[in-house]
Amino acid sequence: CEVGEKASHVIHEIQDLEEQKKEYMLLGLRKIEGVSISEFKKRFIDNPIYIFKNELATLVEEDLIEVDIDSIKLTNKGLDLANIVWEKFV
Repeated sequence: CEVGEKASHVIHEIQDLEEQKKEYMLLGLRKIEGVSISEFKKRFIDNPIYIFKNELATLVEEDLIEVDIDSIKLTNKGLDLANIVWEKFV
């Protein structure tokens, strides 16, 4: 049973980390300045551009977010339709 319990614990931790990354994006996109890519990397090591590439690509294509050198933030259109953006990270 110990092996099964350990495997379950590891899976739970991975899910928790993924949820933390999504929550960080969700909360960051609620701020005018958006998500700092460098701060995300410091906290999680991973680059949010790669982790969320599909979600971000869709949102950029729909002109709801913009990505620059160090930030991911809502566009003016994205501010009006913020709930659609946030749903991508829920």
